[in-house]
Amino acid sequence: MWDVASGEEKQSLRHKFPVYSVAFKTDDVLLTTDGDATLHRWEVSTGRYVTSVRGPHKRSERMALTPNGRTRVTAGEDGTVWLWDMAAAGDTLLATFAGHQDPVAAVAVAPDGSLAASAAGDEVCLWSVRPVQEVARRRVPGGTVHGLAFAPDGKALAAATHDNKVLVWDVTDGR
Repeated sequence: MWDVASGEEKQSLRHKFPVYSVAFKTDDVLLTTDGDATLHRWEVSTGRYVTSVRGPHKRSERMALTPNGRTRVTAGEDGTVWLWDMAAAGDTLLATFAGHQDPVAAVAVAPDGSLAASAAGDEVCLWSVRPVQEVARRRVPGGTVHGLAFAPDGKALAAATHDNKVLVWDVTDGR
């Protein structure tokens, strides 16, 4: 954590493995995932480690949260995507999407929690959360996708690619 005004480091949240994803669940709860696919919860104001949960993946867990912090999407090197309800005291698995042959490099969840997206290699999959099903699959010209993000209204999905491009997909009509 840094002080924005001074640039001074205030605290560091140490992990045993490389950190792959970070997301705020609330203003004072930060979630991180690391190379052994463990989800860590931290108290931001104190830097205190709260707890950890071992993910279902063997390695390299990717993670995204809805803005309200209730829904989490994770994925790993096995090509599987997992959807979690975080509203209860413990995380509840809602769905499993098995659609990629390659390791998943990026995940995103729509702001309203109705759609999830995952990218592996040059392929992006769009998933409906309820009912659980694949909505669309698209090959991305030019190579590997490294990042995904939904627009705040959930109508578009941006994909960052290895060949220096960002492609935007209208998820309302598939274009």
